[in-house]
Amino acid sequence: MDFNTIVACLVNVALKRGDAVSFTIPLYDPNNNNAPVDLSVFTGGFRAQIKVDGHRDNFVIELTSPTEITVSTNSLTFIISTAKSTVNRGKYVWDVQGIDASAKPTTLIEGDFEISQDTTRIIAP
Repeated sequence: MDFNTIVACLVNVALKRGDAVSFTIPLYDPNNNNAPVDLSVFTGGFRAQIKVDGHRDNFVIELTSPTEITVSTNSLTFIISTAKSTVNRGKYVWDVQGIDASAKPTTLIEGDFEISQDTTRIIAP
């Protein structure tokens, strides 16, 4: 029987609406003495979705590799543009999946994703 032994890492994220942000998350496997997770097995790439409810198909933000999710050894870097983060403020859920060569997804990260209201508005001259 083939099954996933990687435990999804719990990561909660908070950002301001409309901000462009970048953050990196290193991944370690608690089932393997906290060894770095070998991300090279995910040859099909990576996908992150931020949703109002984890059970719904529609998402408010989606990030994909290689442009919005980049890989370095055992770390994933997420790049969220201003255009992507300009959504309604609120509390969401998110997860990140790696896709292996046989198109099988593995959830690597999950958690809450909060977007709070921004205050400052940039006004063009």
